[in-house]
Amino acid sequence: MIALGFLISVRINYRICQLVKKSRLNKGLTQQQMADMLGLDSKSSYSKRENGDTNFKSNEVPALAEILGLEIDFKNFFSKSLRKKKLSVKQKEATK
Repeated sequence: MIALGFLISVRINYRICQLVKKSRLNKGLTQQQMADMLGLDSKSSYSKRENGDTNFKSNEVPALAEILGLEIDFKNFFSKSLRKKKLSVKQKEATK
């Protein structure tokens, strides 16, 4: 189970990184420009986030979304995640 959760997490992180990179390129922005706009100390710091080596910090996400013109729908994201979790718990109980 731990491995499956890890793989799902990696897949989600990869998809987010790809979306961020695609959006940045569509806006014609460089990694250095993104680093400057997010207040990061270097292009490398931004690159590590965009490549998934380091996660974007929670305080960077709203600025990132605004710069790239992306919407963050936390309400639906978390409610869908919670629904799935509740369903999987019910399914486990039903198989006992």
